[in-house]
Amino acid sequence: MDRLRAAYDTITVIERDKKDQARLKQELTRLCRVLQVLREYIAECDADYTEERLFPPLFRASRGKQVALSVRFPNQGRQTEDLELWTHTNDTLGSVRQQVMQRLKVGSPSNVRLELFLNGEVLDVADDRKTLFAMPQLKDKSPLHLTGKLSPIGSNLVSSPDSSSDSSTSSPRHRYDAGVGGVSSGPNLELEQGLPGVIVSAQHTYCQFLLQLADLGCSLGHQSLQEGARSVLRLIPADRHVVERLRAVSQENAGVLGTKKLVTQIWEGIFFSCSPSQTLYNLDVLYTLLMPGVVTVLDKTFEFQLAFCRAKGIPTIMSMMTKNNFLSKVC
Repeated sequence: MDRLRAAYDTITVIERDKKDQARLKQELTRLCRVLQVLREYIAECDADYTEERLFPPLFRASRGKQVALSVRFPNQGRQTEDLELWTHTNDTLGSVRQQVMQRLKVGSPSNVRLELFLNGEVLDVADDRKTLFAMPQLKDKSPLHLTGKLSPIGSNLVSSPDSSSDSSTSSPRHRYDAGVGGVSSGPNLELEQGLPGVIVSAQHTYCQFLLQLADLGCSLGHQSLQEGARSVLRLIPADRHVVERLRAVSQENAGVLGTKKLVTQIWEGIFFSCSPSQTLYNLDVLYTLLMPGVVTVLDKTFEFQLAFCRAKGIPTIMSMMTKNNFLSKVC
C-alpha cells in the first residue's frame, strides 16, 4: 500500500503540472503493475485457503444467477430417487454438497461421503471451494442434472454412480474434516482473518484509497488503472465500514415517523453525492446485504431487508432508475 500511495502522490503532482506527459505515463504504468501484483497475491492466497469463507470476496458475496439442481440417487432394486433444490452461480460446489447432505438428513453425516457426478465424471472435492460459475463443466447449465452416491468413510465400497462392483472406476478417496457430508463444519474465523484480502477489507482507509485510484483512472481516462483498482476491490470482502453504515442507516431509521426527508437525505448522501466509483461500490455492497450468496445468513438477511424497506430504501432505489442524471459521469 505504501508503494501505491507514493505512486499516487507522484501522479497527482505531475498531473497538475500537465507538462511531463512521458513521466505521467511511466508512473501510471508503474502504478498499474503494483496493483496487478497485489491482485495476484490476494488471488493466490484465496486459492490456497481451503476452509469455508465467512467473509467471501465481493465478486461472489451476492447471489448469482438462479440454477435449478437435480441430484439422482440410483438404488438397486428400488425406485430411483431424485432430490431437487435451488442454488446459484456464485455458490460453491462444497456448499451445494453440504445442502444436499442436509436435505438427505443422513443419520451420521461425519461418517458418510457424498460423491457427485456429472455425465459419469466425478466432481472432485478439491474443487469444492470453486463457484459453479468458475467450473466450465457446470457453468451456464440450468437445470443442472447430477448423480449422487453415498458411501461410508473408510469403506472399500465403490464410488461410481453406475456400478458397485467395479473398483477400477472408483474415485480417489479423500480425508474429510468432521462436518456435514464430510465438508468442513464451518468457517475458521481466526485463520480467515489472516488472509490478505480480509486484512485490506478490514481497513476502511485502504478501501477508500483503492476507490481514489479508480476515480483517478476515470479522471485521466486511464482504463487500466480504473479497472485494476476496481478488480482488487471485487477480489476482497466488502469494506466493513460500508457494511456497518448501511446496516446502521436501515436499522436506526426503520419505522421512524416524521423523518422521511431526513432519511432520504442520508440515502442520497450514500448513493447520489459521492464519486462514481464510491457509488458503484456502495451499490455492490448493498446488493450483497439484500441478496447474499451465503445460505447461513438468511435470518440476518431478512432483518436487513425489512429494515431497509421501512427506512425508505425502496424509494431511493426507484429514484436511481427514474433520474436521468444518476451516474451520468460514470466511466
